[in-house]
Amino acid sequence: MDQLAQRGVRTLFLQTGLWDEASDILDAQNNERSPPYWAGFPWPEMPASYDVVLPIAYWSVNKPPACPGADAASYIRDVVAKTQALMGTSKPIHPIGGIADCLRAQDVTTYVDATKAAGSIGGSLYDFLTIQANPEQDVFWSALHRLNG
Repeated sequence: MDQLAQRGVRTLFLQTGLWDEASDILDAQNNERSPPYWAGFPWPEMPASYDVVLPIAYWSVNKPPACPGADAASYIRDVVAKTQALMGTSKPIHPIGGIADCLRAQDVTTYVDATKAAGSIGGSLYDFLTIQANPEQDVFWSALHRLNG
């Protein structure tokens, strides 16, 4: 995660008082894409140290350059299930959803629906400036707002 993203996550959690209780981690799908890189990651120790886990579930990164719709629903479902399985428990999860640079309104709606269906406590996209630059930003914000309730 780059410094700007880290600062944003820290700001959010400092404001809510959750910083010491939450951890952002790369998503469990990476275990399958790059097993040697993730060998030894302390999945089972995570639940003892954190109350909330934020997998960086950038499903949109897997989209081809032309940006057709990606399968956010199965990606988010799998990230949540695999993260819980690797930790050995079901901690509250907030999947950090994707890079908003080439998303469309339907992509974001699908992501929000999948996040809610997975029982996650919240969700978000990366990043604010990218969302603001998107011509469908109002629809993005409306969809993301559904994660608040």
